[in-house]
Amino acid sequence: MANTNDRNRLISMCLPRSSPSSQPRATSINQNDARALSSPKPSTERTGSDKDVEKLMKTFNKFNCNVEEIRNATLETVQITVSRLEMENFEEHSALVIVVLSHGGQNETILAKDGEYSLHKDILQPILKNRTLLGKPKIFFVQACKGQNVGYRMDTTFSPKDVFIGYSTFEGYAAWIHSENGSWFIQTLCEVLEKDGETKDIDVIMNKVIDTVKDQRIIQKEQQIPSVYRTLTKKYIFGDCMHNKS
Repeated sequence: MANTNDRNRLISMCLPRSSPSSQPRATSINQNDARALSSPKPSTERTGSDKDVEKLMKTFNKFNCNVEEIRNATLETVQITVSRLEMENFEEHSALVIVVLSHGGQNETILAKDGEYSLHKDILQPILKNRTLLGKPKIFFVQACKGQNVGYRMDTTFSPKDVFIGYSTFEGYAAWIHSENGSWFIQTLCEVLEKDGETKDIDVIMNKVIDTVKDQRIIQKEQQIPSVYRTLTKKYIFGDCMHNKS
């Protein structure tokens, strides 16, 4: 087991509006201490994490964000912090950025000093309830393991690169389907592919699908937002495959 003081921080920053006269302070939290999933490697030592925090502070200070550090946070501290962010007024800010430096596991699991929490369920979903963040980017950067595999080799078939997954909805939300017309996601995807699939890459295609689906009214004011997971290393256009057939 790794030393529980070696690496676990959660930093949140609210970015100011583009107006040069706006100088709001950033809200920030560092969560320190975690139980390790496996023996520590050089990249998980505390000195490395401290270097990351120093770099984050330097970078986001350029955007008029002041970073406050809270060490030795427990699950309760995380919950209290998220509750505060859920209720805080972000009217004078243009976005919320949360950076997580921690140990982690599969399915968006993050480790705290005395337990584990879910990035989606315990952090993102409560923050989404904050109406002052409506229409503003909620940006997450996570430095944490997502499993036990050490890495991958370029010369093996088992490689996580060049993957693109288009989800019909976002984590924790339902995906809708019409009994006669089919699902909003698949129907829209096919329409966009038929129109632009020969000339536009899959990222552009999916962005159009997201824009179209999110504007649909499912039930009264209810909407649906597709999401994407990608590790593509180059652009992919369906039309290129069609026209390069031998």
